[in-house]
Amino acid sequence: MNLEFIFSKYKVETLQGRYITLNDIAPVLNKLNTENQLAIEGYSVLKNPIYSYQIGAGKIKIFLWSQMHGNESTTTKALFDFLNLLQSNSNLQLIYSIILLFIACQW
Repeated sequence: MNLEFIFSKYKVETLQGRYITLNDIAPVLNKLNTENQLAIEGYSVLKNPIYSYQIGAGKIKIFLWSQMHGNESTTTKALFDFLNLLQSNSNLQLIYSIILLFIACQW
């Protein structure tokens, strides 16, 4: 399998443009939530939900963080493509060796 094929197969098409908001991300998180990996950890000052999404079952824990600044969405797009790949291929050995935790919020 080549990289271009993998990208085209697992790219999350709904995440487009420079600015990605919680309104864009929430439907993707809900779609990826096939085994109750999604949780609401709390609420922001503006009463927006703070979501966590966890996948994997290993001993190594990795926290994924992107879009620290609202106009830097490239990593967020790539992160969701990666989560889509992992969720679609539950037989990948990587999922059994690590835990990935992603936090999504909008202040």
